[in-house]
Amino acid sequence: MSIESQVWSGDKKIIARQETIINQYKKIYGNDYIPIDKQYWTMCGNLSDNNNNINPQSEYAQIIQEGLIKPEQFRGVEIDEIIYNRNKSILPHIEIHNDDFFKVLNNQALQNKLN
Repeated sequence: MSIESQVWSGDKKIIARQETIINQYKKIYGNDYIPIDKQYWTMCGNLSDNNNNINPQSEYAQIIQEGLIKPEQFRGVEIDEIIYNRNKSILPHIEIHNDDFFKVLNNQALQNKLN
């Protein structure tokens, strides 16, 4: 795992995502997964390890492994261009944006692409 990945990875992040996203979604909506016609938006951070593989402790990997979403539902926003380019190189089929999170969500909403 790279130093850059540690901010978005590790046992504390895994537990935090489990408790604050996955478990809460299931509890509130009474469903084990987000409906396939819905999107999962996040500030994605670095999704890769030092070997340019998907970091198994990344939010992307955890949310999919838990069955909350399918890969095509993931929408990431990364403001750092280097991290954005790294993410796009390992996940070219995933919708990832290089900009400010609020701006991206605003633009998506204005274009009726936010679901």
